[in-house]
Amino acid sequence: MVRDLLGENARMIKLDTIKRISTNPATSVLSIDFINSKDKPSNHQLTFPNPQVRDEVMRAFQIRLGANSTENVLSFKLVDKLVPPIVVLLFLAFLVWSLVAGLPMLNSLPSSQLGRLQGVLTTLQSIVTSVGITNIILLIGFCGLLCLLWLISNLRKPTNLIVVEYH
Repeated sequence: MVRDLLGENARMIKLDTIKRISTNPATSVLSIDFINSKDKPSNHQLTFPNPQVRDEVMRAFQIRLGANSTENVLSFKLVDKLVPPIVVLLFLAFLVWSLVAGLPMLNSLPSSQLGRLQGVLTTLQSIVTSVGITNIILLIGFCGLLCLLWLISNLRKPTNLIVVEYH
């Protein structure tokens, strides 16, 4: 019974160094954020046999932390996880299109139709030519890959998170 309440990977953490305790309601893992002996923020995770034991330990922590602790349930909607990376990916796609197709189309217009924009387009075209369209597309592709990783990491985050913070 005592081993169940300690969880897997149990270790000694001073109660007054605990700043935050969080858990995903769908798992039996409890995450403890605390300040270690070198005054650095640290994180330790405890794994319990089932969510009921985890909830019991979480309530015990909240009682021990006293009145200075608050419990919050954080909800993350799917839209909040998807929209920012997709907006950045759409911006990168627009950037590739404007460099590959838009800039040459605008440069083909007569300068009388462009007015002051002609100088900006000429400068952009010279930058693209000097750096190389392939290098720019590779850089934008790398940024797109990072955005996809951001999207995947957002989708892997829990939808609900129970957090007990000590003030």
